Amino acid sequence: MERRKQDNQPSPFNPGYGKKPAVYGGRDAEVEELTDVFDTMDFGEHSSVLVSGLRGAGKTAMLTVLQDAARDRGWMVISDDASRGLMDRILKSTIPQLVAAQSPRRRRASPR
Repeated sequence: MERRKQDNQPSPFNPGYGKKPAVYGGRDAEVEELTDVFDTMDFGEHSSVLVSGLRGAGKTAMLTVLQDAARDRGWMVISDDASRGLMDRILKSTIPQLVAAQSPRRRRASPR
C-alpha cells in the first residue's frame, strides 16, 4: 500500500481554547440575528444573551465572530475571562484604556 503525501496545510478543525478558527462554519442565523442589534440597537425585550454548549461546540469561536462584528460597527468591546479579579480588571484597566483610545471627535459622535 502506497502512502500518499499529506498536505502541509493546517486543519481548519483544530480546536483550542480561545483560538480563532481558520474557518468559521455554522451558526450563521444566530450570528446574523445578534449582529443586527449592533446596527439597529433594537434589543427587543432581551438585554442579555446566554451562549451555551458542549466543550468544543464553537461558543468561543462564535463570540469571537461577534466581537469582530461589533468592532467593525464602531462598538467598544470588552473581552475577558471570568477568572478572579475580573471586575477590578474591567473597571480599573480595561474600560479606562478603551475610553482613552477613543479620539475626542469619536467620543462626541458615538451614540453609545
